[in-house]
Amino acid sequence: METGFDIQGAAGFSLREAVIRISEAACGKKCRVYGLNHLQQIAWSGLLLIWSLAGCQGAAPAIDFKLLEQIPDQYEAEAQRMAADPLAYLEDMQHRAVAIHTYRVDFYKQERLGTLIKKMHAEEHMQVLFRAEPLSIKTTMLDDDSEMTETSYMQGQFDNKLRCQWRKALLPGMKPPLDHYDVNSSVTFGRSQGPITEFGIARLLQQILEFRKNAIRDGFTPQITYRGFARLEKGDVPVHHLEILYPEDFPFHRRKVDLLINAETRLPAGVYLWLRDDQLDAKYLYPKLEPDIPLTDADFLLEAEKRPVEKKSTP
Repeated sequence: METGFDIQGAAGFSLREAVIRISEAACGKKCRVYGLNHLQQIAWSGLLLIWSLAGCQGAAPAIDFKLLEQIPDQYEAEAQRMAADPLAYLEDMQHRAVAIHTYRVDFYKQERLGTLIKKMHAEEHMQVLFRAEPLSIKTTMLDDDSEMTETSYMQGQFDNKLRCQWRKALLPGMKPPLDHYDVNSSVTFGRSQGPITEFGIARLLQQILEFRKNAIRDGFTPQITYRGFARLEKGDVPVHHLEILYPEDFPFHRRKVDLLINAETRLPAGVYLWLRDDQLDAKYLYPKLEPDIPLTDADFLLEAEKRPVEKKSTP
């Protein structure tokens, strides 16, 4: 399963003109596209088309997100800084995240997925290696029942394909296949909300800030509020809670973002994306992030890709 996501929750389609015209007919001229690039605008139009045909989404109980404790003394100054100017804090955090070029992160992901009818899928747990330049992302699945054991994307290599090592073989006696896919294929077929190339804490913050900017451009200014101190549901990580809430008349399927910031590292520890009916659309958690670790191309190879290289070096 791909690890990427898109703050706007796009689903992939390629029939540009058709879906844009149909989406305009379905929601009217006031329905704006809050995209980050041309491809994502097409994807959003495809999602509107799905909604107009399906008319419903899979139900899932809302998470009761609670502040668990008072702010400890050592985090009080940081909390006051966030509360005084949360936007400035977000922008500063994004700059700090961009400066981290490599990291290893313990990652949890849960998304509402599907093509015609969406439903909340089971939580996935994985370890991710990230390198900003050239963009390289490798995931190791930590759930025993995952469909795949590893995936990897290396910009400029392997035809820019996502390589996926399946856990099980197609038939008894065969090896589990290692397949290469277009990075957008999982989005197109409703298996992920975003391509793997959208993964990363810096990209997350960039999307949040750009989405806000685009909404304000069209007259919908969100409120960013410091909600207090909490503990992440994974790893018992101390976090600050920022809520980003868009107006009631905001013409988008998501209206609220809960951003959790690691009180120790001052970097994102998690994000919850909520639908207009207060149902969870997606969550992404980063309970443990190790920044600036040494990584080379070899670290982003799948195990099956490493073995032939190892054999050649054997005398």
